[in-house]
Amino acid sequence: MPSLTSYASRYVNPQPLYGMRPSLMLTTTHRDTTEATDLYRILRAYYYNNNLYDALADYLRRSETWKEALKPFRNPAFRTVEFYPASLWPGALPDALPIKSENAALEEPIQQIWKWSNWSAHKQVVARDLALYGDMFLKAAATDNQQRVYLQRIEPEYVTDFDTDERGFIQWCRIDVPLSRRHRDGMQEWYWHTEVWDTPNNLYRVWEQQHNPTTPTEQLGTPKVTQTIASFGIDFVPIVHAKFADMGEKRGMSSLMPALDKIDEANRQATRLSQMLFRHNAVTWALKANSMDASGRPLPAPRLPGEDEQGAQESTTVTLGDDRMLKLPGMSDIVPLVPQIDYGSALATLQDHMREVEQDLPELVAYRMMQNTDLSGRAVRLMLGPAIKRLEEARGNAEAALVRAHQMALTIGGNLGLFGNLGGDFDSGAFEHGFEERDILPTDDLESAQTAQANATALSAMVAAGVPVEIGMMEIYGWTEEQAATFTQQRTEAIKREQALVQDDQPEEDAGGPPRQ
Repeated sequence: MPSLTSYASRYVNPQPLYGMRPSLMLTTTHRDTTEATDLYRILRAYYYNNNLYDALADYLRRSETWKEALKPFRNPAFRTVEFYPASLWPGALPDALPIKSENAALEEPIQQIWKWSNWSAHKQVVARDLALYGDMFLKAAATDNQQRVYLQRIEPEYVTDFDTDERGFIQWCRIDVPLSRRHRDGMQEWYWHTEVWDTPNNLYRVWEQQHNPTTPTEQLGTPKVTQTIASFGIDFVPIVHAKFADMGEKRGMSSLMPALDKIDEANRQATRLSQMLFRHNAVTWALKANSMDASGRPLPAPRLPGEDEQGAQESTTVTLGDDRMLKLPGMSDIVPLVPQIDYGSALATLQDHMREVEQDLPELVAYRMMQNTDLSGRAVRLMLGPAIKRLEEARGNAEAALVRAHQMALTIGGNLGLFGNLGGDFDSGAFEHGFEERDILPTDDLESAQTAQANATALSAMVAAGVPVEIGMMEIYGWTEEQAATFTQQRTEAIKREQALVQDDQPEEDAGGPPRQ
């Protein structure tokens, strides 16, 4: 089977085939809408892992490209993607995303937007989008009655095309969503809901069309809706885009992208091993006579009960239940045709290959570590180092986009009068906010105690060496100068209080007499 990337490279200018291009472009560069759509569908097939290679074979068969039969026995795509919903924003709101802002008036309206958006559930879906597709799209929108403003998840496949400015903010965007409606006669009609946001021309347009997402807007006819963007009280496209990994391309790179060829090779090895194991799964016995007649000739194989003489002469095999027997004449023997394969070595080769896959998909280490419960927190962090780095990058990209989506929703909601005093507007900087730092891996009690003991030992050593305790606190605990100054003041006051207590406990002496006993 040719690799999917090499397959795509053969089609520099692929032509439409059965309504879909055969190109399976798996590089991060998407030259047009069809290639992006194909890529998203392929990644989704890897994630669900049901009939994976049947789906891919359908793409290849249309171009008359041969593909060997594979089974997705060793496909780690699902586990890799699921690492991110469990780690990106885990837990319940607001603890999952603790808001940090100098404007205290922001927290309540943002949490209200979360409630209106059902963000507690949708944030997990968005996390899967980011890891699986490499892209996350959110839209700030208001309900038809303008009583709520919410964050709407957009399937990356439906974002046909978009342009951004130098900051990465979307300036032009086309979205094509497949929808259906049922007419009074019971017939169901499928159509595309197409909307285009165009800030350079201050236009928002909507079509309901029967063409496809690649049809230019000039050929879609008269829009069903035409409005200026300014009529919404905004001057921006209310859509944000985040990338799982930014490779400098228009769209992001999926968490699975570096390992697709290696996943295919692992499945090829697992499929071949399975074929060898089950190729000769029917037991074959030899039914033979071990004696000769008076002239020294071997006797024919014995007949079984219920078998007539004619049938015994014509048939060379007998089936009893699930067993098949070969009828051999006396003094004959049978040599097994099943090859003596070292299945253990083949399995070890496959396992070594899966370890190689872990180098590109370090999230898999977390699942392997579940089998070892004796690892310390420090050991876990060291082993998960590459996965944590990928998670930190994805979290940073996603949260930056989420902040922009909040700011858009606050602007729209403020224009509709849905919130009280927000302390200003976006232009004044009142909507600036972020999220507090959270541990990627929660620290357990034992690890906290071990860390505290190690820090105390290090601080004692520094003080014994003549380093002021305040400097030690700054070095070991990361204190600021203000925190160190406050500690010094409180420490001085505590020393004075102790000295005063010691003086109060001293016995009084009689004037001119010896001290009291």
